[in-house]
Amino acid sequence: MISWKLTDIAHAVGGELINPPQEELYVTSMNTDSREVAVGAIFAPIIAERNGHDFVDDAVAAGAVASFWSDDLKQAPDDLPLILVEDTEKALHQFGKWHLNKVNPKVVGITGSNGKTTTKDMADAVLSTKYMTHKTPGNENNQLGVPRTLLSMPPTTEILILEMGMSAPNEISVLSEIAEPDVAVITMIGESHIQAFGSRENIAKEKLDILTGLKEDGLFIHPEDEELITKHFDHSLRNKTVGKDDKADIFAYDIVGDAKKTTFKVRDKNKEIENAETVTIPVPGKYNVQNALIALLVGLEFGVTLAEAKAGLEKMTLTKNRLEWIEGKNNIQLLNDAYNASPTSMKAALDYFAGIDVDGDKLVVLGDILELGEASKELHENLAEAIDIDQYKAIYLYGEEMKALYDKISEDNKSEKVQYFSGSKDALIAAIEKNAAAGDSILFKSSNGTDLIAVVDALRAEKTDE
Repeated sequence: MISWKLTDIAHAVGGELINPPQEELYVTSMNTDSREVAVGAIFAPIIAERNGHDFVDDAVAAGAVASFWSDDLKQAPDDLPLILVEDTEKALHQFGKWHLNKVNPKVVGITGSNGKTTTKDMADAVLSTKYMTHKTPGNENNQLGVPRTLLSMPPTTEILILEMGMSAPNEISVLSEIAEPDVAVITMIGESHIQAFGSRENIAKEKLDILTGLKEDGLFIHPEDEELITKHFDHSLRNKTVGKDDKADIFAYDIVGDAKKTTFKVRDKNKEIENAETVTIPVPGKYNVQNALIALLVGLEFGVTLAEAKAGLEKMTLTKNRLEWIEGKNNIQLLNDAYNASPTSMKAALDYFAGIDVDGDKLVVLGDILELGEASKELHENLAEAIDIDQYKAIYLYGEEMKALYDKISEDNKSEKVQYFSGSKDALIAAIEKNAAAGDSILFKSSNGTDLIAVVDALRAEKTDE
């Protein structure tokens, strides 16, 4: 069980203890959302779109026994122990780093435009065969999520696997400086958040900020064929690469995929792996092989044998909503990948889906890819090259940005198979229910903000009591 003295927390963040308790007070968790507060927690009121200080009373009602505070003390509760700080978010970062230093695990930091969560899950599957691990839950990869992950880490943790995301400049450097990773990973450079950064090259430079906190003699793992990475980092850093041939330190070949798993052979150019090994991951999509290679390299760095790593990968499970097969109504199969999207990952998902065998017909539901800025229209139009209309029973496009793809497809092929929807999702759901038959499979792919998951939920098979 995690437990901290309130006085130690105050010291760790350089804060002043206000309304100190008469006896030593221990807190057992930290929350930034008053709706999630557990009994015995310390509350961290973050000032963002709303001022978290407005919810301190709610947090106390839910069981919080103390709170950080940066607002006017005249507005503070009279009898609640408070840690007065200048900036509650900065204090949260300091608190997380202090706990990290106390537990002192090895740290793996993972960033990239796509594949962060899958790679995190794979690395955890590999490392947990030999170590006590703790990983980023869900998508807790931002400026608040990373310290929350640190503060949920059990004292027994030997290796911490942190996913690091960004939506604005300089965020990755802050997270790297907090975490000080022993291994830093960039999965790939795509177009995600290009609205905020302007170009893939700028995205690459921001992602490379994960090296800011890399420990001395730490390892940097990255794709061998991504020039935007290889030309922008100091090659005196110890680094290893993944890829599709012996230019990379570890590479895959003879890749075979089906609906629910992918098999490949793996070798390394330094011959540390003496014989070609066959690895099976219970994850569809050939593009996930690169993520698995990264996980293998992470494991080898920490002394996990290839046999142990293979066994771990074979048993791995993905975070929810990542290429997740779900039983739908009327024996329809739903392939849910509607949590995150970029043009690159959407093309990869379409390529995978087009190549698998299913019992019935295939349908596709594509929703908006968000945060593409001025390039959005062109990038959505370019998705047309990844869509072979003849492969599908129906193609449903949803959202304002997807109108560009619908218009592009209509220019080249006015097919009744392709339908466009926006606004309420009821009409989209009704169209799918009318068209899909038993045995059919439907791919859902979009950015999370498009909320295609609501459509997936509407089409799920109803659970029956056994």
